[in-house]
Amino acid sequence: MSLVILIFLAVVNLSTFMGQPILPVSTLPPPGTCQPITGVAMCLYVPWAGNASFPNLREHRTQSEANTEVNVFQPLVTHQCSNAIAHFLCAVYTPACVEGPEGTVTLKPCRDLCNHVRNTCEPLMQQGGLDWPPHFECSNFPESGSTDINSLCFDVPFHNVTIPPELLPSATTSSSTVVQPSSNKSSVVH
Repeated sequence: MSLVILIFLAVVNLSTFMGQPILPVSTLPPPGTCQPITGVAMCLYVPWAGNASFPNLREHRTQSEANTEVNVFQPLVTHQCSNAIAHFLCAVYTPACVEGPEGTVTLKPCRDLCNHVRNTCEPLMQQGGLDWPPHFECSNFPESGSTDINSLCFDVPFHNVTIPPELLPSATTSSSTVVQPSSNKSSVVH
């Protein structure tokens, strides 16, 4: 079965998307708008489906553009090369979005999440003669535990993202705040 998946990846010409680098965290485009995921089928049921940021980390401005490219990786999801492959792909193509006091914050996948997926999925890709895509270079993603609002990320498994109190709009809380994406809209829990 894995040979069929690998042939499919080759047929859909995965290499056409592999040459487009993902930008390092410091040079990502400014966050855009938060919108519900309606046009990226693979990502309709992620915990943050009510709030995705566009343009995304691949600079797609529309969900249709994101859907076209993420579907190239559907065989990896179907084969379940990683228990986190769908979350990783959706975090890149439909990243979680939180609207805060200083504007929209895009939650990126953490470097550990990327490394986890790469370590489990890259061998399957290599069996088909494909390399890990340069735009998924794990060193371009932030490390977990960052307190920089622009480097917030989530890891495996995705449960919540802790925002340090000094980054919150008011000093009414003495502990960290947890952002818990729901199916409708991301909420902040004190």
